Amino acid sequence: MGSRCFFWAITLCALLAYPCTADPDRRQRVDSSPEGWQQAVVRVTVPLTKLVNGYRQHNTENCTGSLIRVRHRLLIVSAWHCFDGIRDLSRPPIITMSDDSRREARLLKTGQSIDADWAVLEFTTSRFDDRQLVVLPLDTAALPETGQAVLMAGFNSDYFGDGGETLTYDPKCHIEERDSFNLTTNCVAFKGASGGPVLRRLDNGRYALSGIVSRGDNRKVSIFLHTQGFYRQLPRAF
Repeated sequence: MGSRCFFWAITLCALLAYPCTADPDRRQRVDSSPEGWQQAVVRVTVPLTKLVNGYRQHNTENCTGSLIRVRHRLLIVSAWHCFDGIRDLSRPPIITMSDDSRREARLLKTGQSIDADWAVLEFTTSRFDDRQLVVLPLDTAALPETGQAVLMAGFNSDYFGDGGETLTYDPKCHIEERDSFNLTTNCVAFKGASGGPVLRRLDNGRYALSGIVSRGDNRKVSIFLHTQGFYRQLPRAF
């Protein structure tokens, strides 16, 4: 392939958010009713207001989150960078549940940096019975070794995730590098998966939340923040 053809091929892949790699796409779609851990994964829509050259610009950040419980309190965990830039608190984040119902939430606390890329929210209303909701248990075990298998999920904005409308997940990826609490994997994830769950399968077959999707190269390198980097902060959020 000539250099010009190669350039346009790479450009086209970038525009389409398509994984430009010879490796097959391992991801799976949740096309039907979600089951098990899938019911604890939610869409997070964040209205943002930023100052650009002295003018206010309104935008929307689309991310992913997970339902958890801390001291019997229902919470949503996602990524800090999804909320970086919030100026107008009158426009609350919207949480879209696995049954497509939508609920308002409020931001409680964040890690305030990309190296501590976590955020925790709670619903603004208790006018629904949350006792039947599926939540993810927190994986508070020690930091895993390289090579450990994980599962990464999110509402990816690429073609396979229908522009963020369909939950997808990479079921067969693993940890490749460790840098403090930020772990590098070969998981496939795209914009929109930020804040999504990274899961470890337990001996009983269930899944626990091992971390939060932070960033990557939109191909086959994705970095997540391990739960060891934030779970002790959660009870201080309320």
